[in-house]
Amino acid sequence: MSNTDRNTSSLERPIPGSYDERLAEARRLRNHGAYDEALAILERISARLLRLPERRRAPGSELWVNLIAATALMADIKATTGHVAEAESLWAQLEEWDRQRWTSWRRLRLIRQIERGEVDEGIRQLHELAEENPDDIHNWLAAAEAAMEAGRYDSTEAWLQRARPLYAAVEDDELAASYVLLRYRLNSQLGRWREALDDWYGAMELSEELEQFAEMTVRELLAAEQYDLALELLTDEVFLPPVVQYYQAWIARHRGDQVRARHLWRQLIETEQDAYEALNLVQLKALSLCWLGRPAEAVAMILQEVELTGELQSIDALALALGWGMMGKATEARANLSSAVGRADVQPLSALEWYDFDTLIRDEALKTELRKYFVLND
Repeated sequence: MSNTDRNTSSLERPIPGSYDERLAEARRLRNHGAYDEALAILERISARLLRLPERRRAPGSELWVNLIAATALMADIKATTGHVAEAESLWAQLEEWDRQRWTSWRRLRLIRQIERGEVDEGIRQLHELAEENPDDIHNWLAAAEAAMEAGRYDSTEAWLQRARPLYAAVEDDELAASYVLLRYRLNSQLGRWREALDDWYGAMELSEELEQFAEMTVRELLAAEQYDLALELLTDEVFLPPVVQYYQAWIARHRGDQVRARHLWRQLIETEQDAYEALNLVQLKALSLCWLGRPAEAVAMILQEVELTGELQSIDALALALGWGMMGKATEARANLSSAVGRADVQPLSALEWYDFDTLIRDEALKTELRKYFVLND
């Protein structure tokens, strides 16, 4: 049997399960990196649907929706695996078949073009797409975000201004939040922290899920030395009291109020875990102990927690590295910093984390050795 016969035979075999089930299976395989297996399913779905009379897969019909979904997923996989020409051809088909959403498919194609390194041309074409369809906020946001990632802040600001009148009519809270968050990123990048924090408040009103990132925002404010704004955000409405306490103490210490800082850290150490089931206090207590000059207790507390849970989280490793470093244990400090920074879900350690190490570790040679684990602007 020839390869052509074999492939045709494969495509004509009945497809087990509904189209929705097979598409779900293809997505699962794609998400696990099994691209060839996913493509095999999608190609069979597409070939079978394209053999049907057009009237049965008319735009808007269930079969048409399945064809669009299969083609879009094939394009995504082709782009991911480096088969750019095939992906471009599939996106062109999507633009032709799905005329109501052709700008969405064009926008996706341009975003993927930027992701593979064609930044200038991708941004230029995204801007053109937005100008051609000025009432579509999605295009302005895509162009603004691409410009933001490329460091083109003037363009980002200009295109967000074009999106602003459209934002008022947006009914989708997630889309509205993406606009406000992009404005937050721009304002924070340009050092306009009052405006940035106001944007953050607006974004949290649109999406409760953003509250989980509020501590990251506090830390960005601290890194920018915007202590009053950080204190404004540090309320019991957003954070549990021990988190508020820790950062209030940190700011007091940074401003030279040692008495208040030490008082707050002592209070935090005495807080009962049972009072805050949703918050693991061990890391906050360990860091507080370090600031109170009791690193051995901090290390012991973290190690006991790790023994109980069987898991060393990145924040545990960071606190351990600080405690070990304060005690002059270079090998242990290095090992835990390596663990803290060697995880895909962890942001690079910044100057804010380095401040703790630089302030509390006395061994200058050790500090010089540990600096390489932090991303510092100097």
